[in-house]
Amino acid sequence: MMLERTMDRYNKMHQLIKRENTGTPCEFARKLGISKSQLYNCLEELRIRGAEITYSKVKGSYVYEVPVEVRAEFTLIFPDTEVRDGMNPNNRIGQ
Repeated sequence: MMLERTMDRYNKMHQLIKRENTGTPCEFARKLGISKSQLYNCLEELRIRGAEITYSKVKGSYVYEVPVEVRAEFTLIFPDTEVRDGMNPNNRIGQ
């Protein structure tokens, strides 16, 4: 599922940045399995949402200037649906 893959990518990005273990942009993109231009687009998306991310040459990693928490959730809710066959109609994906 495309949405789940995107959520996983942002979570992995966050963990690598938080641990200051991204490496260079090329290494970071490779760790995420995306192109360098896709990496720059993802970083820009995080910046648009308020994350202050810079690249530290000293650390050789992208870093957060202030602490950041990333949470992504996708929920399907089926109102007025009974639980059938042990399946919860309010299953959550990506958690």
